[in-house]
Amino acid sequence: GVIVAVANKAMYQLEVVGRTGELESFTPPLFGTLVMFLGMALALPLHWWETRGSQAQSLDCKTIALLSIPTMFDLVSTSLATLSVILLPLSTCILLRSSAVIFVALLKHYVLKDILSRSEAVGVFIITLAILLVGYVGVSEDGGTRQDGIDDSMPSEVEGQNSGGAMLGVVFAMGSVLVAALQYVVEEKLLDDLSTPPNLLVGVMGAVGVALTLFVTYPVYYFFIPGSDHGRFEDPVNTLVKLQNSGAACALSAIDLFSVLLLNVMTMYIMQRLSAVWGAILGNIRPSVTWLAQLGLYYGVTNGAFGESWKGFESWLQLVGMVILFVGMAVYNGTFEGP
Repeated sequence: GVIVAVANKAMYQLEVVGRTGELESFTPPLFGTLVMFLGMALALPLHWWETRGSQAQSLDCKTIALLSIPTMFDLVSTSLATLSVILLPLSTCILLRSSAVIFVALLKHYVLKDILSRSEAVGVFIITLAILLVGYVGVSEDGGTRQDGIDDSMPSEVEGQNSGGAMLGVVFAMGSVLVAALQYVVEEKLLDDLSTPPNLLVGVMGAVGVALTLFVTYPVYYFFIPGSDHGRFEDPVNTLVKLQNSGAACALSAIDLFSVLLLNVMTMYIMQRLSAVWGAILGNIRPSVTWLAQLGLYYGVTNGAFGESWKGFESWLQLVGMVILFVGMAVYNGTFEGP
């Protein structure tokens, strides 16, 4: 998960020659979603390899239709998450996405009637405090200065150069988390009701997602939503030209592709053997590792070209929020009961 996040952010910090021959920021909002679904679709060959010589589960139209439900959630969630990554520092995005455990727990409590224990309820409350603190840092950070690695010439629609852009990034991140929480719960229910092997679930969702992205979302983005990508919200021809002109963008896309495959397959196995909440909790380990990776890239590897810098008071506040988040996680899973 950390590799996926860091590769995505690094890709969005690239400057690449576009179809007009001019240098442009590589920030296609839908391309990352397509790469994600392609990576998930690679789980189908893994499933067929695992079930070779045995009676494999057949796929009927009903099963595919049911598996399309979490795919649509994933499409919306990832699209919103991509926009938040473009608008906000990566560490802030990852910390905000940690609020998934809040929404998953509430949905399991009220929808699936899986009643929360006292420690779980207290843990959710503490995690909520942490997310509020991190959200505040995300909105106030830099007070209108540009993000690390984002060029000043980047269009204001996606740059987030002021607090309004940062606020929009927080809204996108929280919207992504809410939709992802619905996806977690639906996937857990499908795993229980259909006894669907994890690789089959991931692979079918990926294949359906590729079809939806190519034949529904891309046409809508291109023909009906105006934007800064040569008048389009995303111009796929311009994206392909940029990939042709940038080996770095291709390499980061390939890293993203195979990391997504590993991440989704392991997540499905975790939810099948444990629960959706555990999937969300284990995902919360990601913020600290991601932040350390971003700082290491900025100061130790790329000399400020990629990654994320330490921003003084705001970073200290974010660190406090991360510690509160870890305490909330520990209380939620019963590791720490408190006074």
